[in-house]
Amino acid sequence: WNATYPATVCHSTDMKSFSWNYTQFSQFNETDTLLLVSGVHFGAHTASGEIAVFNLQRNFTLQCRVLNK
Repeated sequence: WNATYPATVCHSTDMKSFSWNYTQFSQFNETDTLLLVSGVHFGAHTASGEIAVFNLQRNFTLQCRVLNK
């Protein structure tokens, strides 16, 4: 977010491209250079979680994804 008036979105990603049904939580690191996002995706008979980390210094590129069963 750009916090000045009017507030605007700086970066966004459609997590459905990673088969996520929804995001749950997000948190910046101490220096606001990385954003950790957790979400859930559903399989045929199970649901599992996943964590993604985005780098804000590199144009919001995906750093890594980790499956959390």
